[in-house]
Amino acid sequence: MMVSRRINACRGFTLVELLVALTIMAVVLGLLTNSMRFSLKTADVVESNISAIASMHQAQRAVRRQLQMAAPVRRANSDDGDELEFAATQKEMQFVAPLPGLTAGGGLYRITLRVEDDAMLGGNGGKLIMTFRSSLDGPELQQSSGEPKEIVLLAGFSDASFSYLDTRQVAPSEWTNDWQYGDRLPDLVRLRVDYAGSPDDKALDLVVAIKAT
Repeated sequence: MMVSRRINACRGFTLVELLVALTIMAVVLGLLTNSMRFSLKTADVVESNISAIASMHQAQRAVRRQLQMAAPVRRANSDDGDELEFAATQKEMQFVAPLPGLTAGGGLYRITLRVEDDAMLGGNGGKLIMTFRSSLDGPELQQSSGEPKEIVLLAGFSDASFSYLDTRQVAPSEWTNDWQYGDRLPDLVRLRVDYAGSPDDKALDLVVAIKAT
């Protein structure tokens, strides 16, 4: 009897028990694998969102800084007069301002902010681009020196536009998409950026007051 009990105690696992154990291990490994994939995907989404937010904040700072310092510089025109070095439409702005942080040379620069959006395609391939080149000082300010340089400030949106407001009128007007007052700068400039498939509260709506006004 003692020998029989010892043999039964040491007989090991049956084939059925081994298959059950392997099945349980496979299920556990599958759950762990799916959990790891979900965690990695979530981490990628979070990292992508953080990167997008950082790019948006950086673009806001750059646009705000340049628009605030827009200078009311005038240039001679063909009618022996002068006109303001400022042109603005719904998709593009041209003005003169310093460029702190981008150059150590100082001086004024001709700056263009333009929108290349993807609204017609319904995607998120739009770009906000800043182009700049140095302007000569003194009476030759109407000339520019050097090749223009280009920076993509913001990318990955579906639509973007500029609008302008003149608060010095007796009855303040509504925002306009084209600045038609050649004798002065607008008081406020608004940049709105929309993303395809996102609600309105996810849009970038930046309003900047020009200091020179």
